[in-house]
Amino acid sequence: MFSADHVKDDGTRQTLTLHRLADTAIKRHVKVKGNFNPFDPADEQYGETLRQRRLLEADGTGHSGAPCTARNTADVQYADVRSPRKPGGTITTSSHG
Repeated sequence: MFSADHVKDDGTRQTLTLHRLADTAIKRHVKVKGNFNPFDPADEQYGETLRQRRLLEADGTGHSGAPCTARNTADVQYADVRSPRKPGGTITTSSHG
């Protein structure tokens, strides 16, 4: 038997216990196509789909920020952080992924 303490969002502590190893779900990795380039505009939609799937699997909310109850992401706009912010500007990348 394995156990660990966990602090919930409301600040209360909870002990999580794994009684049987078979209770652990097996999650397979998602294969990424070999020619995928995150900086290629042609692969933008594919990369966004991978990112959204990863975020949904991580915590079920679909993002890494504050909790959100909206499930319709059709109106959500994303900023392209790979584009210069002003004419003649430089393109910088973040190590935060």
